[in-house]
Amino acid sequence: MSFTGVKVLLSLRGRRRNVELRSVDRQKVEKKVESNIRFTSEYMFSFFNEYEKKEFARFEAEVGDLIGKIMSRAEFRNMEDILENSYSDERFILLLKYVKLYEKYTYTASVKHYIYELENAKLDVRDSGMTFWDLESEVVKVGGYMVSRNFELILKSLFEKFGDFSADSTLNPRTKTRFINIFGGVAHSMCNTQVTTDLLFNWWKNFKLVQHAEFNIQFALDKLYKLAQSWFCLHREFLTNETLLSYHVQIRDLTTKFEELKVKQKQCVASTKRESLPEMERWIADIELISKTPRTCFL
Repeated sequence: MSFTGVKVLLSLRGRRRNVELRSVDRQKVEKKVESNIRFTSEYMFSFFNEYEKKEFARFEAEVGDLIGKIMSRAEFRNMEDILENSYSDERFILLLKYVKLYEKYTYTASVKHYIYELENAKLDVRDSGMTFWDLESEVVKVGGYMVSRNFELILKSLFEKFGDFSADSTLNPRTKTRFINIFGGVAHSMCNTQVTTDLLFNWWKNFKLVQHAEFNIQFALDKLYKLAQSWFCLHREFLTNETLLSYHVQIRDLTTKFEELKVKQKQCVASTKRESLPEMERWIADIELISKTPRTCFL
């Protein structure tokens, strides 16, 4: 026990009259308390007030209406519009809608039946409600914002290449942080996830939400439009090239199996590495790092 501790103990026992009193540095105490808390995105967002939550919900509702109007306008476009050498939201939706039909009829029906449906059916793209939050990992600072550690590298790269694309937004910093994390999540997914039609649509939907918040992310939408164009061209080729389609189906099935094995691998790490939660996360991050085959969408 320290000398000061002895004096306090003697005073409590009534054996000393005067004990030197010392103030406690509250900030140091708070830092020690906070150091025992994992500062994740979920923890950070839990401090958002009711106004900020309502502000974000308003943006979601407005973008939902905007997307509905874009999809309605796309209904009046035809196959000739797909052949245009330009990009727009309506053309993007049209590309995905035709791919949906390609996917349906190249696997289940004859080409003749497909062509009839292509000319007469009302096209549709379903919103599966995907989100790209990463609430579990710890946050780091990038470009003045607190973001998920998993988004750190892609966001640093984009800020270096395109500058601060959030600068024109008039939202308060905390709300902008939420949109930065959405953008980072979509960009990370685009670079590390196998493409599907539903993913393309949900990447676009979340990008439109961030763009509506006055972020200058046209560069990201342009990348997405080009990706959709390539996806459309691939599926159109499937109609006449059964061998190519067979390889695509085999790769898709192997990719699904690969993802299932990755999940089991993480579960194995979680069950065997019990030293600490950060240690387990580090092992999982190491596994992901060596197993990724990233798509360099933005690099």
